[in-house]
Amino acid sequence: MTVTDYIEPMEIRTESFDDSSPPGEDGMYEYQYRGTHYHVSEGDHALIFRSYDDEPGELTLVHPTVWTRDDLRHGLIGRAIRSLRVATGARVIRLYDRTGGGYSVRVMADELVESDLERYTRALTRRTTRGEAQARPPEWAARFTDSEWFWPPSGERWEEFLTGLYGGAELWEYCIPFEGETGEGGYAIVRGGEVEEVYMLVMS
Repeated sequence: MTVTDYIEPMEIRTESFDDSSPPGEDGMYEYQYRGTHYHVSEGDHALIFRSYDDEPGELTLVHPTVWTRDDLRHGLIGRAIRSLRVATGARVIRLYDRTGGGYSVRVMADELVESDLERYTRALTRRTTRGEAQARPPEWAARFTDSEWFWPPSGERWEEFLTGLYGGAELWEYCIPFEGETGEGGYAIVRGGEVEEVYMLVMS
């Protein structure tokens, strides 16, 4: 299975909107909201993301307004986020939650949220490539007597993760030190010096 084999076709339709007030006598607007709606559909299911012209690179999910973490990890929302990143180059995606009455923290694919970014950025250890990630274990894996139980990465989740390597994205190894009974290691997609998504190989 290749990366292109795994990506399911998603229809993305764009629609411009202008919610601006009429201009006043001085030619100024009391309010001005212009942008694009992205209608993402897959079968009978549909999502709507909104982008404002004065906030390029930022999208907000405005329909549906109620969602769960499982929707992010396994559902249409997670797949739509990846497709929109490729199609629009969006760097920030937020979710509107009617039950909470506001916008969520910034979200990435696979449930990674803004509060995690600094921690994962500090944990980056070494830049690598797709081929090298399949050819040899990450450097931090040397502390394990047997790395075959978690390496090499494979399966649909790995192929899905690799779809984030477009544009100037880089693949890195990361390791949150295994101190005592806690620790985590895997791979990260890094864009512009910032972790965008992680693929965890092992956690203890």
